[in-house]
Amino acid sequence: IDSMARTRGGSYKYSNATNLIVWNKVTGESRLLFSDRLELRAVRYFGDSELDYILVIARPTDGKANNLYFYQMAQNEMVMIDLQGYLLVDFAGTVPIGGDYFSLVSLGIDQDGDGRFNNQQEITIPLRFDPDTKSLIPIASQDIYNKAQIVLDGH
Repeated sequence: IDSMARTRGGSYKYSNATNLIVWNKVTGESRLLFSDRLELRAVRYFGDSELDYILVIARPTDGKANNLYFYQMAQNEMVMIDLQGYLLVDFAGTVPIGGDYFSLVSLGIDQDGDGRFNNQQEITIPLRFDPDTKSLIPIASQDIYNKAQIVLDGH
């Protein structure tokens, strides 16, 4: 993806969608993004004159935790992104960096280890999604996240 490709983006929130159909206007081909039924929670798309990639927050219909998926139009490739042991909460915004736009993803720290995020007792941390490496990059140090949890705990 070249740097101009990420200059525009948008997003949608879904409540009962279970899949997405992507149409490539260059090739005229369509693709169903997922082979299994999922509950789509949110979708972000990026591109300038063409759709370059899509980020999707979805979870299995059995109610397990949300996953983050990355689909690149040119490569017709879908990848599930490693959440590094955190719980996926939501998209946290889009930020411009050096002429490109990047999505911030809000992840929750499961402090009590119950497999669920509780915003009253557990903090969220923003990470930047890098489409080139297909990874999440922290925007703050672990020390800052630890201090935020201490503040939330009231210490």
